[in-house]
Amino acid sequence: TWVGTAIVSEDGTSVDITLVIDKAEAGYSGKISDTSGLVPESQLREIVFKDNKLAFELDLAQSMGTTLIKIDLTLDNGALKGAWFDPDGNTGAIELTLKK
Repeated sequence: TWVGTAIVSEDGTSVDITLVIDKAEAGYSGKISDTSGLVPESQLREIVFKDNKLAFELDLAQSMGTTLIKIDLTLDNGALKGAWFDPDGNTGAIELTLKK
């Protein structure tokens, strides 16, 4: 379980998010959510962890349907740092630390 923040808008608004990754026989499974309810708990797919890089996708439920979100993170000194991207070109920074 990893906890931290994601920047969700150009004005720097952030949300506290929780990322849960489990190692399974056939790879990885996981889910992501936030404490404010802006990001409903969403299942992750296409999870790849290789060379200290973690990448995955999710469908973010929104009022107008769902939006594909891709997240690329790098494990560095016990923290996962990177960014999220959507098909419209929006992006924001993410930084997570392992929950103790």
